[in-house]
Amino acid sequence: MRLGWSAAVSLAVVFACSSEPDSPESGGGAGTGGSDEGEAGAPSKGGNQGKGGSQGEAGAQGEAGAGNASQGGTGQGGATDEGGHAGADNSSGAGGEGGQADDPTLVTTPLSCGSRDVNGATVISGAITTDMTWAGVVHIPESITIRNEAKITIEPGTKIIVGLDADIEFGWQGSHPTVTALGTVAEPIYFCGETDTPGYWGELILRDGVTSDSVLRNVLVAEGGSDTAALVMEGPASLRGVQVRDAGQDGVHASMFGASSSALSVANAGGYPVVAKLAPGVEIPEASQLTGNGEDAILIDFAQFAQSATFTHVGVPYRQYEDLSSTSLDKPTLTFTPGVRYEIAPEKDLSFEWGTLHSLGAEGNPVTFSAMPCEAFPSDNDCYFNDADFAEGGAISVGLDGDMPVLEHTVISRLGYNNAALTLGNEAGGVHVNDLVIEKAHPVGIWFINGGTFSATSSGLNIEVVSKNGDSPSSMSFWACEYLFSLPEDTVVNGRVSVGCGGFDTSGVLRNLGVDYSFPGSFMISNGIETTIEPGVTLVFGDDLHVGGTLTALGTANDPIQFLGNNWQGINADVGSDVTLDHVVIDGGGTFTGANLSAHVPVALTNSTISNSTGWGVLKEAADSTDYATSNTFANNTSGDIGTF
Repeated sequence: MRLGWSAAVSLAVVFACSSEPDSPESGGGAGTGGSDEGEAGAPSKGGNQGKGGSQGEAGAQGEAGAGNASQGGTGQGGATDEGGHAGADNSSGAGGEGGQADDPTLVTTPLSCGSRDVNGATVISGAITTDMTWAGVVHIPESITIRNEAKITIEPGTKIIVGLDADIEFGWQGSHPTVTALGTVAEPIYFCGETDTPGYWGELILRDGVTSDSVLRNVLVAEGGSDTAALVMEGPASLRGVQVRDAGQDGVHASMFGASSSALSVANAGGYPVVAKLAPGVEIPEASQLTGNGEDAILIDFAQFAQSATFTHVGVPYRQYEDLSSTSLDKPTLTFTPGVRYEIAPEKDLSFEWGTLHSLGAEGNPVTFSAMPCEAFPSDNDCYFNDADFAEGGAISVGLDGDMPVLEHTVISRLGYNNAALTLGNEAGGVHVNDLVIEKAHPVGIWFINGGTFSATSSGLNIEVVSKNGDSPSSMSFWACEYLFSLPEDTVVNGRVSVGCGGFDTSGVLRNLGVDYSFPGSFMISNGIETTIEPGVTLVFGDDLHVGGTLTALGTANDPIQFLGNNWQGINADVGSDVTLDHVVIDGGGTFTGANLSAHVPVALTNSTISNSTGWGVLKEAADSTDYATSNTFANNTSGDIGTF
């Protein structure tokens, strides 16, 4: 049924259509002509279906069938635009109009409502259960619902004036209606309040039951959002050139956007331009404009992501206030594209324990994960680093059960709070990095909690940590030592490396990163494991170093290797080990074991300094004939320089 200026009655859902409605995207020549596509066939008894022209062009009108008792055929336009009216029984088929192609041109300048005069308007109220066409001026004074499989067609130039706090809900209680609102540049479609007060009316709601054929094109939604948002997107409807203006609260609440959506514009909303309610809701239509609102950011308003989704740069950051994690069964992937900025609130986690992180920035246009600005989280306690611009942020963690995380051209800034800016724990896949910068992290840059390795092509790992109240933060903390031996060769760090994994079960080289390696507990190089230490490395121990495998520490005169600690037990060369030490310093050991170096097998010790032991410098087996005195320096060892067990 068609509603327009001439309607003089108030409708409460009523209108029964005697024939299929015209569709603004469809039409077509009708008749009983022959079957040749693109032109009408010759008259024939029985009236075969005539077809119109190619996509986007009007179908030619078919001739009437000659048969007395024939039913008129339904004409079709182009491949995109179909439709037409069927002829009545016992008569020839009437010719339908040709189809009209979908106009892709979108409005780019801001729209305004203009007049809100509802004199003579069509009034709609209640529950809509049958097909309708809205045209001219339509007045909706109270909330309405569109139910069942009703098809609502809104013609170009239609103005819908909505009453105080009223909602327009498509898809009531899981029903499957279709809304087709195809405005043009010359004649947009308007949803406006009875007055120009921001937030005057309620919500335009597209529930998850609306069909994927639903579309809003060149549509203004103004002064809505009295309660939550002016436009609520739960289903697969497409938005093309939709403008949301003067929302009282948020502009759009989105669980998803239709696949062909583009050019969403939200301005002067009291809250956020877009609030993502599910993971697909972060996939903002391309060419969108989302600035000039109360909070110029996209709010993440869901706790778990069960579906894969892609974040794109849309001129405003994404903002996460609560913990967000992947679900265990779906193993989704979140992909971040160049230029995306993602902000995390203090002490909140972005967790990929069962999912996968793909942060795919570009050179000069990185993906940035950062703490929130203080203006977004203004409590003084949350503005860490005494920085006027940023609060202390949460953390990112990559778990055990996803695919290999990828971080390319990515910046992680001011995250960490009580743990680490980035936690890695991927036993099977490891991680691939390329130009990963972690800046101003505290107390740890990266925490490795499970086994894994960097990919062979990884490069460009740069970690900066900052001190809080004079503490000593760690650039990296290894509870899984496999990652340690696969660090990219160009890794740069500014804070100590904490090695708390308890021992090396993988052979490798401990590289000189220019910072100390800290071993807080007892540490073991297992039987059969070969560990090589580069010149200039400093190792600081809290307990002892047990060597069951092979330890090769070859320093130089200018770059000695140092084994240090405060009352630590020292180095124990266990039976079966192979230890070679040249140009090393062993200092401050001897607690419990009684020596800086306890040699249960002969140790190749040369050009080294053994000092400040609380017991002996070296303790050896009685049968060990190694000359430890020659070429080595001993100083301030309480029990003496060399003794036997």
